[in-house]
Amino acid sequence: MRRTLRKINLNFNFFYGLLLLLALSPAFCFAAEKAPEKPLTQEEKLKAEEERKKKIPALKYDAWCVFSELSGRAAREEDPESSHSRVNSIDLEGYGRRGKWAHVVLDLKNTTELKKKLVFEGYASIVFNQVQPGGSAEIPYSTTYRQPFNVGPENENQYHFSILCPDYGWDSNVGIRIETSVGSSYSRAFTLRDLDQAREELIVVVSDTPGAFKYLGPLRNRKDVDVTIEDLNKPAGRQVATVVPSELPERWQDLALASLIMIDGPPAEALKLAQWDALKTYARSGGRVLIMAGRDPARLKGSVEDIAGITVRGMTELPGIDQFEPAYPIKKRGPDEPEWKLPVVEVAAPGANVVKRNVKTQIVEYCARSYGAGLVAFTPFSLSDRFLQDWPGRTIIPLGLLNKDKNLFSIETDLEIEDASPAPQYNGWSWGQSNIKPIENRTLATFRSKLDNSFEHDTPVVMQVPTTVLRFLLLYLLCVVPLNFALFTIFKRREAAWLATPLLALGFTIGAYYTGYSGNVGVTTVNEVTILEAGPGQGEAVGRTFMGVYAPRRDYYHLTFPPQKNVHGALFDVKAAPGHLVSQEKFEQRGIDFPKLDVLDLGARLDIEQVLIQQRSTRHFEIQHRALLGDGVELKAAAGVAATEFSVTNNTGAALINPIFFKHDQYVSLRPGIPEAPGAPGEKATRFDAGEVFDSSVTPAQWRSGRAQAFDELSRALPVRGKHVADRAKALTDFMEAHSRQYAAGVLLAWIDSAALPVAVAPSGSREFTTPMLEGITLLVVPVAVSNKGSKFGKAAFVPPRVEFANAFNPEVAQSGEWKALKGKVPFDAFFMNIRGESN
Repeated sequence: MRRTLRKINLNFNFFYGLLLLLALSPAFCFAAEKAPEKPLTQEEKLKAEEERKKKIPALKYDAWCVFSELSGRAAREEDPESSHSRVNSIDLEGYGRRGKWAHVVLDLKNTTELKKKLVFEGYASIVFNQVQPGGSAEIPYSTTYRQPFNVGPENENQYHFSILCPDYGWDSNVGIRIETSVGSSYSRAFTLRDLDQAREELIVVVSDTPGAFKYLGPLRNRKDVDVTIEDLNKPAGRQVATVVPSELPERWQDLALASLIMIDGPPAEALKLAQWDALKTYARSGGRVLIMAGRDPARLKGSVEDIAGITVRGMTELPGIDQFEPAYPIKKRGPDEPEWKLPVVEVAAPGANVVKRNVKTQIVEYCARSYGAGLVAFTPFSLSDRFLQDWPGRTIIPLGLLNKDKNLFSIETDLEIEDASPAPQYNGWSWGQSNIKPIENRTLATFRSKLDNSFEHDTPVVMQVPTTVLRFLLLYLLCVVPLNFALFTIFKRREAAWLATPLLALGFTIGAYYTGYSGNVGVTTVNEVTILEAGPGQGEAVGRTFMGVYAPRRDYYHLTFPPQKNVHGALFDVKAAPGHLVSQEKFEQRGIDFPKLDVLDLGARLDIEQVLIQQRSTRHFEIQHRALLGDGVELKAAAGVAATEFSVTNNTGAALINPIFFKHDQYVSLRPGIPEAPGAPGEKATRFDAGEVFDSSVTPAQWRSGRAQAFDELSRALPVRGKHVADRAKALTDFMEAHSRQYAAGVLLAWIDSAALPVAVAPSGSREFTTPMLEGITLLVVPVAVSNKGSKFGKAAFVPPRVEFANAFNPEVAQSGEWKALKGKVPFDAFFMNIRGESN
């Protein structure tokens, strides 16, 4: 009974507590509504805001390589407390190529308020080293790229760096250091992938759409890709990088690592004049540019018309594309289906070398303008147009333009085919490499080593003339012996003459050192060996200069490359990009005094800020640059049955020495005013003065055979100015002989007996630049521009272009009767074999 009562009591207490809780809960809720949190005072709000601002870094920063693939990356959210100014640039993979320049962007953001007037200024630097093959820890060549910065409050600035990718590889994780004037420093790393190590091509797309033309990246099983059967299943052999117009480099050398640059649209954000200028020079250096029109003709006016050699007329429509294989549309449409029409920009192409017109409407479907070894192509439609999304040509056209030719100064050119039937290749390499061997004494490494040795041991310098030295010695003997004896005899202190003799010797020694070794007699001397390449009739050339700088005194020196003046007196920026002349022999040694190079980036130009030159020694550099050639060399050649007609006019303003025309291992000397057969090899050099014209026919009997004979004769053609000139000329022609096959359509070669690159030198810390004694030789290279226009000179020597076109309604071409109207379709491969300068 007691247990039962206790249980009843417990149950009653439980239910009573539950009812009490339910009764009080509304009161609690009401009390909570009636008693809100106390609002923050103004002082507390300001304090909270100050605490938040303290967590935001005053300086945010990031760095990335401009040629990176942005598509397919998940967007990152901005973190106010992060030190990154562009979070989406984190871990971007950029691309570099050996011996080429890469473009790096540094982004700095000052987050402080205007009222604080806190300005971040200082220098940003990238240390990019030439490392030993095999991964040695020793760094023989060290290069630092430095640039000043200044970022004000609530401001964000970008700074652009050009860095030279070493020939023998580099650490893909590259660092940039930011040092402010107040002593604080920051660092950031970015990735730079070696395209040559992976044997990949790079297609750069300038577009408003991130990831545009991404489909061109994978290596596909197609006829236009030269790979063996075993390699069809290998990973991609191409990379595609999309850049917005604002980040396209303004320096031509930064574009050179691209195998093809595609301008899609053009984009809504117009390219700057400096960027179009860089694209022109990139084409002159052998690059390929494809410009695709959108549906706004206004965007093509001006710069596009100039670079592509076109004139924009307006919009029109194409009923089909019939100048490429396969044509489009492929299938005939039924009677009930609407007629297929592609909106295109109608253009004339007076400045283009190759023009392809629609058979039915004579509207230009494609045109290309030659720039020496490179070209700028134009299509009046965009390959990204939805009308063409099912057409294979949207892939075939850009891949057909890829620059697969050998480049004079790429590492791959050190390999040569052993037999006459080359194995299937991709990007200049044979996958098996069973039939490839190095060319003895003809490689780029050998060429550099010969020049390095010549600059070091054979550089002529200004010395005291022998008569001056003789007079100095006679004066010394006169003072030490008879005058010394006579003077102290007069003072009756002959014993003092013995004491005066060492003092006189010491004084003459100091005077001799100052006059003949440390004084003004030793003159800073610069020696140059240059290769210039320019298209016919083009007054701007792309060059590479190998330079040795001799200094009489030990000091750190500052080198700058001043602009040239053109024929109108305007300044022309040479856009010089300096680097080490790397001698492979020294590169593989240890304990040698290798130079440390500091490159100062001033935005408009790259200077060698400081390099140590030991007393009476030389430092050696390799510099990529532009150069003026007056109005260039007009070169036209037409192959006939009985003879080859040449027309060559020297408009460079300089004398051309012993010009020869070389093609297919045959050559002929072009002697102005002498139509008969040229003389024997080794004959006195021909001087082709400025303004002279060679206009004559050369019969088959006048051609000579042999690459070795051609370049051997060319090397002996310069005026005799010393053994050092002959040795350097021979080294250059040996190198050119091994790499001349890339000029399959023919090339004009001639010497210019002068230096091509102006330079000014000053000791570091001094602003008084002086022009050193400058000596040099220049080899001018003018490749034939292949054309399908109807001039008698429109065809390359020996082999006429294999592309015909309809000229019945062509306003740019006179009715010469040499070309027949096109019937049927032109095989696509034949067309691109022609514009690449390849032969039947």
